[in-house]
Amino acid sequence: MSEVVINLTSSSPPQSASTNLTSLVGEFACSASSELWIDLFDVLTGSLLVLLHRVCLIHGVIGEAIESANKLDLEQQAEQQPPQLLVPEAQLNTLLVCSAY
Repeated sequence: MSEVVINLTSSSPPQSASTNLTSLVGEFACSASSELWIDLFDVLTGSLLVLLHRVCLIHGVIGEAIESANKLDLEQQAEQQPPQLLVPEAQLNTLLVCSAY
């Protein structure tokens, strides 16, 4: 986004490393007409929409990957036998006697 602003606000690239985006926009603000401001906001809006579309696509891919991983995990759990509870015989007899009351 900063590259778009730099390209739109300056006719030539910054000459020194001390020139930053804020100073370029400040210079542009002093000399720009309303038509130039409209053009700037039009290009910035378009650039933001493109960026939002890209983020949306990446978000969709990540969501599909998570959903796919969850489906595989659920399928693997469904294929497995439920774990068997192994209780020593003495404790099992005690449980059976206690549950009879």
